[in-house]
Amino acid sequence: MELKPIFDIFIANSKAMHKDAVIVQKIEALLAKDYQQTPFHNLMMEEERTEANRALGGTCSDKALYFKTILANNGIRTQLHTAHIGGIASHRLLSLYLHGKRYFIDAGSGWPCIKLFPAFKSSSFTAFGIEFRAKLTQLDLIISIKISTAFNPFMIIPLAEQSQTAIEAAIANRFHPSNVYPFQYGFQLTFVKGHQFFFIKGDQLRIYEDGKPYQEQQLTPEHKQSIIAENFPSLLRYYTI
Repeated sequence: MELKPIFDIFIANSKAMHKDAVIVQKIEALLAKDYQQTPFHNLMMEEERTEANRALGGTCSDKALYFKTILANNGIRTQLHTAHIGGIASHRLLSLYLHGKRYFIDAGSGWPCIKLFPAFKSSSFTAFGIEFRAKLTQLDLIISIKISTAFNPFMIIPLAEQSQTAIEAAIANRFHPSNVYPFQYGFQLTFVKGHQFFFIKGDQLRIYEDGKPYQEQQLTPEHKQSIIAENFPSLLRYYTI
């Protein structure tokens, strides 16, 4: 008689784990689609961002807010969260709880974080030949990436709960002259197309793909314009040669 409640708990936990796995898979499918359709870029930093134009992509705050809406439209509630890049608390991502277990979702770092980062264990994955490693500590989740031969620091995600009001205020104030905002200088554009990840910084293009060394080439302003025209024509009016 004592075994029945234990067995019932086991069944309930198994069902919850299966349900969580299904939700994670759904989020990752939406995330993969977003990386294809919504580029990371710094072309609209002087444009007022609204719900209407966030589908055009942007930097981390714009992409996080846009993907938050996508998830909400699919019945998935998330919260904003701030991570540290280069020692500065400037990167916005999302957090999610599933049956008491927390995950982080990074839609806008400029790198293809197409998998969720569990906040309760260390993890790793590979996307487009780029390796991502998340190390869990008592206070943080430390993310590193490996592009060629060694892992390098990427970002630190504090595990402590954060004020949504404070994050929203920081996003609204991110372009204030007193702030040093990442990506405010030089051209940046990253996106996924098919089985390849395109990373443009300044005049340099790198193309990443699973099982292959990355390709690298220099771009002229005209080349960058043609890439935008081919992949994201709605952004052309924000690009000047």
